[in-house]
Amino acid sequence: MTQGQNFTMYAGDTKEIVVTIPDVDLLGATIKWAMLKTATGPTIIQRSTTVGIIVDADAGTFTFKLESADTENLYGQYYHEAELTDVLGNVSTIMTGAVFIKPSST
Repeated sequence: MTQGQNFTMYAGDTKEIVVTIPDVDLLGATIKWAMLKTATGPTIIQRSTTVGIIVDADAGTFTFKLESADTENLYGQYYHEAELTDVLGNVSTIMTGAVFIKPSST
């Protein structure tokens, strides 16, 4: 698992996140990503390989995009994590971290 994958952005900005997962076979895997207020709180934003996550198994990366509308009314620190299910059905948490959303001045 990759821990401490923190990032900062401004409320209302669009941001593309590219994540490299070393030593994990992404071929045929499904990935779910979620952002929550706290690790046990309700989901605020989510993406998956069926909606919004693009996997590049050859590069060992997955990419998702946060749209302006996703964060326009958010401010503060949030928790995020990604979960992978491989082709055999094995589930693992592959990333956790914090998202810091700064207020926009406009």
